[in-house]
Amino acid sequence: MSARRAVGHERSAAPCVKVNAADFANLSLLGLPAALQRKLERAALVPTDEVPADVVTMLSRVAVADAATGRRREIAVVYPADADPAAGRVSVLDELGTALFAAAVGDTIQYETTNGPCRLRVEEILYQPERWMRKNLVVRQ
Repeated sequence: MSARRAVGHERSAAPCVKVNAADFANLSLLGLPAALQRKLERAALVPTDEVPADVVTMLSRVAVADAATGRRREIAVVYPADADPAAGRVSVLDELGTALFAAAVGDTIQYETTNGPCRLRVEEILYQPERWMRKNLVVRQ
């Protein structure tokens, strides 16, 4: 699997998403669903300290709103071993997790449920590991 470094503009049919290089490396070790593999193939890899604060990364917790009902809920995008949908922890390998991964605040994502398609709008990033590290990292000299 290959991805691009964020250095310039490349034309592609699908919009480029920014993905933390560490997330890319970790996800590359898993058996990926086709949709997630396609997303990673068109990704621009960025260092941890350059991940935009409004992008869903691994272990991010986000507030989403159902486009049809407006109902809000919190979802964390996690690795498969940590998934617990009843607790709001969705595996990145599940359709919802794949759709949320690398989405940005304001994006509307769509995924399939047993009741048909569901559209969710990403309202807010409640926790993003990269943003937390930038805010709380103490540099010693």
